[in-house]
Order: sequence, then C-alpha cells, then structure tokens
Amino acid sequence: MRIVRIFLFNLLLTFQVALNMYVCICNSVTDRQIREAVEKGHDTLGKLRSELGVSTCCGKCKECARNLLNEVVAEPDCFNLVLSAAA
Repeated sequence: MRIVRIFLFNLLLTFQVALNMYVCICNSVTDRQIREAVEKGHDTLGKLRSELGVSTCCGKCKECARNLLNEVVAEPDCFNLVLSAAA
C-alpha cells in the first residue's frame, strides 16, 4: 500500500492506494498475489513456493517474499475485528 496525499480546496485528502509490485520476476508473482495466498492459508515460504513458484528460480526474491509474508501474517484482520466488535 502506498499513501497518497492531495491538497484540494485547502483540504488535505489522504488515500491508501494499492499498487502491484513484482516480487518474483522469474515467475511474474506480485505482492498482491502473495497477500491473497497468505490470506488463503499459505502462511510459510515453503507453501508460497509450492503455490506461486516464488523463489524457485534465481532466489533473489526470497528475502522480499519472506518480509511480505511476515507483514501480512502480522496484519490484523480488520473485517473480523469490526464483526467481533458489532457482536
């Protein structure tokens, strides 16, 4: 996610914009694909490797994929938090 700030009529508007970033060039895997796979339960690098092919060729994406995996696992599930609070 990238934060974009725009000034419009003396108001500061802030947006979070989802931009795709290629994590694994060899297999054309984006950060969005990794996030979706982790949310579906592929929560280890080995599972991502099996599901998406991340880090199966040159291996240069391994550190970035692992960092993204850890980031997604650590993120709270906002939708479930809202549902829990409403119950």
